[in-house]
Amino acid sequence: MSTSRGDRRTRERPRGAVGHRLLAVLGAAVTIGLVLAGIDLVRAQDREADDGGPGSGAFGGPPPPVLRAGDGSTVLTWGDTTAPVLEIFTDYQCPECRAMDAAVGSVIKRLAARGRVRAVYRPFQFYRSPQDEPMTSGSARAANAALCAPAVNWLPYHETLLAHQTAKGGQGFTPADLIALGRRAGIPAGAFDACVTGARMAGQVERMTRYATVERGVREVPAAFLNGRRLEGADRLLSPVRLERAIHAARRG
Repeated sequence: MSTSRGDRRTRERPRGAVGHRLLAVLGAAVTIGLVLAGIDLVRAQDREADDGGPGSGAFGGPPPPVLRAGDGSTVLTWGDTTAPVLEIFTDYQCPECRAMDAAVGSVIKRLAARGRVRAVYRPFQFYRSPQDEPMTSGSARAANAALCAPAVNWLPYHETLLAHQTAKGGQGFTPADLIALGRRAGIPAGAFDACVTGARMAGQVERMTRYATVERGVREVPAAFLNGRRLEGADRLLSPVRLERAIHAARRG
């Protein structure tokens, strides 16, 4: 029996439909695979950044929000309350504190801006002995000035103080120095100047110093705590890669 051309087309259509469906399924699978690969690539890049890989280095993005806590500490964070807390104790006359900020300050800002860490800066008076004068008085005045600085200007003022730190054994910061450096950081005249010259945050400096030395047991600087645990040794405090790895491990833990 002969088969008409119309019958052959009728029988061939199901095979064509199956082929189209197969191609559609394969195309969808390829698309899903590409999406998943893209997600994996982004995650890998994030891991590299957190682990001190190619994402590390100088921070050039928008600065993280700066908040002033009730106790006078300054918090750099993007609002993630579940992020690890990095407490940093700073004496602005301390050369080692300057070295730490130069080494890891950019990493801290970058991770705070990305919501990966809550950085809490606590100015305090490490130099307190009369034998350390004039650094003792300079230390107290600088901590007071840091607490006087408005939150919006605090980060540039913090960096300016450390960058213009007087030499160890020198005269230490004077009120005139601290006000002039405030101008460099964009702090206008007025309330800030009066706060600096009148040492209006002296009581808060004393409370911050007591917290550092008594509650946290700070005996040397630089000093930093990650989720309440002291970061020991210069390997983490002066190494951007190791500090970032410690923060990343605290996030996973």
